Amino acid sequence: MAMFSSSSSAFAWAWTGSNSIGSGLTASNVDLLMTWSVQENNAHTQWRYIYATSVLGGRPPENMFVQVSPGFDASDILAGSTPGWSVGWEYPGSGNPGLFEPVYGLSIRWRPWIELISDQSPMWGGLYAKNSGGGFVHTDDLYDDPVAFFYDPSGHGALVGRIPVPGPLPLLPPSSVPEPGSLVLLALGLLGLGVASQRRKG
Repeated sequence: MAMFSSSSSAFAWAWTGSNSIGSGLTASNVDLLMTWSVQENNAHTQWRYIYATSVLGGRPPENMFVQVSPGFDASDILAGSTPGWSVGWEYPGSGNPGLFEPVYGLSIRWRPWIELISDQSPMWGGLYAKNSGGGFVHTDDLYDDPVAFFYDPSGHGALVGRIPVPGPLPLLPPSSVPEPGSLVLLALGLLGLGVASQRRKG
């Protein structure tokens, strides 16, 4: 579920939504509700990602991992973020219950409210969280690559098994306008057809 709401003067808009067990999240030995928000500033140069977690049952997570594309690095984490983010790969093993494939992303000690400020625009990505008791939770589409983010105030663009994560893909799909080089080739081709047609008439 996602909805549009206004935000502070520093940010132009906020889009919020949530994922729960059985509705976008898969879990073992923990029950929680993840509420997210993504906001863009007025200059279109920064985005604020907020992840708020309510533990409804079981042992709370101790670590949280947000999936991003490998092009993202520590320099994309800006001032104002919750301290403690690190960037790298998480691998299957006894220390990562419920994780079956390597995943690249951002790790942080779990807190009920976590913020990430970045110069990278949103994509749809995954979430993984765990505790030392063997409990875990992850978004249903954790093992799929992050995909382009489509902002839709009505919420119809939200993907249930994913959460907004920072880029580096652009906010909207690239334009289909031909590149200048392609236009030159097209013009030369049309010119050649015109010359050939004139020769046949002659």
